[in-house]
Amino acid sequence: MLKPMTQNTFRFQNKIALITGGTSGMGLATAHRLLAEGATVIITGRDKNRLDTAAAELGHAASAGTAAERILAVPGDIAVRADLDTRRIRVNSVSPGYIETPMLHENIPATAYPGIIASVPADRLGTADDITAAVAFLGSSEASYINGQDLVIDGGLVATI
Repeated sequence: MLKPMTQNTFRFQNKIALITGGTSGMGLATAHRLLAEGATVIITGRDKNRLDTAAAELGHAASAGTAAERILAVPGDIAVRADLDTRRIRVNSVSPGYIETPMLHENIPATAYPGIIASVPADRLGTADDITAAVAFLGSSEASYINGQDLVIDGGLVATI
């Protein structure tokens, strides 16, 4: 859930956010956060049913005012072109570590969690909120000089390898 202290309902007003993999987990949580902070949100996904479900969930969450008009669901993958910088469009990405999402629970048995957590210097699994906070920062004016970067959000795991 969003932390009220970090949410700013006007930070992304008149901004468009393209969120690949926006049908569940971190992508859907990011879409919720950026929509709540005023962005027009475009989500992509390969599975039409999941895409429709995610768009409906976002629409329901944004039903106040005209927020529901700020949601666009696009089937398939979207390739990002390298010439976006000439149009002053910043493109950054995140590389999450072990984040507690449905996908993690589907692919890693719960018995493996203690070993995973022990290998992460932060001594915990990440949350979707950890990712959404970083994405919100990268998309904000505070990060206006950051472009073409990949932010590793893994609780320090890669640094220990």
